[in-house]
Amino acid sequence: MIRKAKWKGYTAIAIGCLVGFFALWKGISFAQQAGHGEFPTLGFAAGYLLRITVVLYCAFIARRHLSSQPLSHSPWQSAGWARIVIGAVILAVCIKQFVWPSPGSYQPSTPGEIVGYLFVKVLFFPGLGLGLVVWGIARAFAKVESA
Repeated sequence: MIRKAKWKGYTAIAIGCLVGFFALWKGISFAQQAGHGEFPTLGFAAGYLLRITVVLYCAFIARRHLSSQPLSHSPWQSAGWARIVIGAVILAVCIKQFVWPSPGSYQPSTPGEIVGYLFVKVLFFPGLGLGLVVWGIARAFAKVESA
């Protein structure tokens, strides 16, 4: 029987290999486009970096669960890295929308829609991203009580 920790490690390897395959495929496509003088958009580059980040995170999780010895005794070892990365991506998207808004993006027409749109754009999504980052970092410094 495979222990739960080993199961998580093997699952992380499988997901990392799958996402890594697609990242490699997109990297080759990127190189072909660059060879023809067509450079991809900023969104394509951000998506590619996100794929690479997922592959590295999966490799980290697999090593942590399949290794016979602990990696370190650092408090950052127990940080919620998935929460931190997802929160950082949400914050980056929110900042991108403020700096470079999409030309065909939604434009509210009534006062109620304007209030809801501003609430979501200014408070909800940035707050969600920031909350995830803080929650992930707080796990690293949570007090561990001995049994």
